[in-house]
Amino acid sequence: MEIFRWLPNEVLVQIIQHSAKGDQAVLARVSKLFRDLCLPVLNREVTINFPSALKSSRAMTSFCFGIIENPTRADAVRSFSLNSHIEIRHDLVRAAFELMSKLDHLSIDGFYRPICVLLAECNFPQLTSCEIWAARGANPPPEQASAVAIFLAKHSTIKRLRLHSGKVFVSLLGRLSLPNLEYCEGDAKLLLVIDNVIGLKEVRLNWTSEDDAESDGIIVRLNSMTKSDLPFVSSHEFFDEPSRIVTSVSTYMPYTRTLRLYSYFAPVGHDLISDITDCLPNFTNLVHLAIEWPNYGQSRAKTKDEGRIVSERWGEACASLEACCLNHCAWRKIDGRWEDCPVKEFWVLAGLPDLATRY
Repeated sequence: MEIFRWLPNEVLVQIIQHSAKGDQAVLARVSKLFRDLCLPVLNREVTINFPSALKSSRAMTSFCFGIIENPTRADAVRSFSLNSHIEIRHDLVRAAFELMSKLDHLSIDGFYRPICVLLAECNFPQLTSCEIWAARGANPPPEQASAVAIFLAKHSTIKRLRLHSGKVFVSLLGRLSLPNLEYCEGDAKLLLVIDNVIGLKEVRLNWTSEDDAESDGIIVRLNSMTKSDLPFVSSHEFFDEPSRIVTSVSTYMPYTRTLRLYSYFAPVGHDLISDITDCLPNFTNLVHLAIEWPNYGQSRAKTKDEGRIVSERWGEACASLEACCLNHCAWRKIDGRWEDCPVKEFWVLAGLPDLATRY
């Protein structure tokens, strides 16, 4: 440790930032200098999510006391995730949250009533990213939807929204004004309650058979939130036949750059492949196309052989297409020929780098 005495604090901070969380915690106990340098880094991304509710509760209490007793630590917190159902002291957590004025990302489980109350009361002036888990059932608590709506209404700064909920919950939200929204993930009908969006760049939507009759309306709404001259990434996850979705996207959003489809249950059949092929000539700027589904014991070699043939057909139907992915196999057009492409590379090219981490 002697060598560290001769290094500038700026260099030490760089070393700490590139160390594992466990190593940072150990360094924080070495000396007062390291403690002062490590705590802001440790507090930058805070996650409270232990298997034991008791441990999570203790960790939350300890974190809040640390922030309240040393308010300067609050300025270091940029990301906070609370994904456990735990007993909390409302006054304690609220006091800590009020000090976290520079928070950029919040991930929170909104099922728990005390958390709902906190959501309605909190205000983070620099919040740009938010992830909320909410009720998916047929009878969600109205107070939960009200709390989420109040929270979102106070945070028009949000650029990335992930709302894990059901359709009934979405219907209880009322109108939401999110003028800075660039990324939206949630139920397909969530788009119908969001207003004043003009610069949306990516969506990940969940569809059910209930949405079939409204697929055109939802995609028309999506079209109004985007700019045709900007690359757009469109992901759709579904339980049933998605031909209506593909038809709507090709009709109202032909400028889509990346289209991803995911079937939760059945493998994609020849009928869907044919429907997609028929829609492809409508796209004017489609570069990346992906379809995923559970394997259910399918031979990967068979999928790969069939996928190459499908990719070639799609390339003939859509001149702008440059890369395709069918489940865990990908192809890329190079000098007019379709060649194997690493799946991780495909997802990065498609503008979905987080999906590449699965491989």
